[in-house]
Amino acid sequence: MMTPTKINVAFILPEEVAEIACELSKGIAKQVKTEFHLDNKNFLPHISIYWTEYPNRAFKEISQITEELCKELSAVVFEFEKIRVSHNYVYLDLKKTDKIQEVHSKFLFKLNKIRNNHLREKYSNQEYLYSLTETEREMIKLYGYPYSANLYHPHITLNKLSEGETLVFEKGFKLANFVCNEIGVFEMGENGTCTKLVNAFNL
Repeated sequence: MMTPTKINVAFILPEEVAEIACELSKGIAKQVKTEFHLDNKNFLPHISIYWTEYPNRAFKEISQITEELCKELSAVVFEFEKIRVSHNYVYLDLKKTDKIQEVHSKFLFKLNKIRNNHLREKYSNQEYLYSLTETEREMIKLYGYPYSANLYHPHITLNKLSEGETLVFEKGFKLANFVCNEIGVFEMGENGTCTKLVNAFNL
């Protein structure tokens, strides 16, 4: 019996950036109630390239494709834009460059084929679908995830706020530019979290 499985292919953060993300996430979780916070053990900081739900546990096939693509790619520089809260999620938004979009597109093209048009059960909920834009619904249909292709934007997810919670940020947070030179294949938990690094490949 096939088991639908959520798998994330994502940039692995440099150790010092992962520590900053975890500390910021833990600080938020002390201020307000959250569904999770990053700890680099159970909830791993990362920058998603493409994640979706596959009709089976396709880790081996996805790891093979990731390894092949990593041989064609080089390390990627990231620049911090802003902290953003959307749909109760707290993000560190990063600048989308042509190179980052190119990496996303390469993985999207290869990995979407494995999905074989499978969709998460969540996407059969008409009420949920019509809370999205027409373009987001089209991305779900094409790629199994609303923020794909032109809607992709690199970010680090810090937390998900519990229902009814609000968060006010102190101005002035800065994050120096950093370089990612590894891409990982991650097992996923709830709320878009990465809970286990299955494979990692150098760029």
